[in-house]
Amino acid sequence: MTITSLPPQAVDAECAIIGSILFDPKAIGIIADNLSASAFYSRANNLIYGVVLELHRKNQPTDLITVSQALRDRKILDSVGGESYLIQAVESTVSAVNVDQYAKLVNQKYLRRQLIDIGYKIIEMGHDPIVEIEESLDKASSMIFGLKTDRGDSQITLDEGWNQLIYDIEHPEESVKPILTGLDSYDEMTGGLRAGELLIVAGRPSMGKSWLGNFFALTAARTGNPVLFFSAEMAKRSLVDRFICTLSKVDLYRIINRDMTDRALHMLFDAYTENYGNFPIIIDDTNGSALTMQYIITQCQKLYMNHTAIGGIIIDYIQLIGDANSMNRAQSLGAIAQGFKELAKDFECPVVALAQINRGVEGRQDKRPSMADIKDSGGIEQAADVVAALYRDNYYNPESGNDELEIIVTKNRNGPTGTAKCFFVPESGLFCNTRADLNRLEAELLQKYPS
Repeated sequence: MTITSLPPQAVDAECAIIGSILFDPKAIGIIADNLSASAFYSRANNLIYGVVLELHRKNQPTDLITVSQALRDRKILDSVGGESYLIQAVESTVSAVNVDQYAKLVNQKYLRRQLIDIGYKIIEMGHDPIVEIEESLDKASSMIFGLKTDRGDSQITLDEGWNQLIYDIEHPEESVKPILTGLDSYDEMTGGLRAGELLIVAGRPSMGKSWLGNFFALTAARTGNPVLFFSAEMAKRSLVDRFICTLSKVDLYRIINRDMTDRALHMLFDAYTENYGNFPIIIDDTNGSALTMQYIITQCQKLYMNHTAIGGIIIDYIQLIGDANSMNRAQSLGAIAQGFKELAKDFECPVVALAQINRGVEGRQDKRPSMADIKDSGGIEQAADVVAALYRDNYYNPESGNDELEIIVTKNRNGPTGTAKCFFVPESGLFCNTRADLNRLEAELLQKYPS
């Protein structure tokens, strides 16, 4: 590979952009949101385009006369080549129809120059013996990820959003759809797992929140995109056992103890054949004290750069993350929750964070939790798009015969709140809509795998 002394640049395309804008002032509206002045390699073109952007944002015209006067007022007209340079740019332009393509080319060269700059910075970090290698690797990863994802698309006009909605309606096969969980009453209320949203699943121990986290991870992985599961509570081997339990329908006790009957082995190997490779779930069991927000971001960045998409991010559970002895734990967890929300937006995927409920509910007659019962709730509820609290009546009242799991949606930013109900089997992590569905599944398993 030959490395030239001249950085990547497309000055001809830059001049064509300046000429297109002066020739047809409407051209700036096409590229303003996606092309910054810093992308221009030529100092003169950089200054001219910067003034053009300033005029455009003030709703002022960007024709030859106005731009010339603006440059003159700022005493930089001569330094960019004078009015003759602007006139030459206009005279060499016959149409502004390709201005968006010119902008794309200029942006590509700009990104290449940034990549070279990052390369030099990484070399410097590699030679610095003082900085810990893990910190250097995280910084390098973040710099490259920031370059890869910085596309200037953080803004949208109402007209563009309207057009996108009409297009999605007319082309439903192309629109981004939420991931339906298969729990009908929950999906009807929330729309399922939505890209860009943070879902908090809260519950007391043994309510099923970890199992539901597993279930949502499997649901997201069915898209074919990898899912990152951060488990601060459970060792990765135990979590793998739970996933295998759900997929094979073999009781967790048998899988944990490797105590297999012929029937269980048959079910296990059939599940292996049918499901192996279909659920790209990566499990990270870094301890909570080391599971910092920066660590989570770095792991997500690495996965995104390798796959260009993430199916979902699951965190079990939020109160175990960071410094548990922080002076203001509620404020700290609020910042972590806000970080999770930003993860959902940045990676355009659902983020599910499990949370612990205060033990105060145990002393109440009605032990159904509310949003205020989330331990160190603080800013957690504020950051979340959906908050769902879990309750199983037969855990507290075994004689009731009520084996439903209540998913109490106490906050739903984009829909109604209420209680969704389903059936949950703690021994195998199965979730079904109704008792009839559960009976049907058990009958099918008995027919296929006679005891």
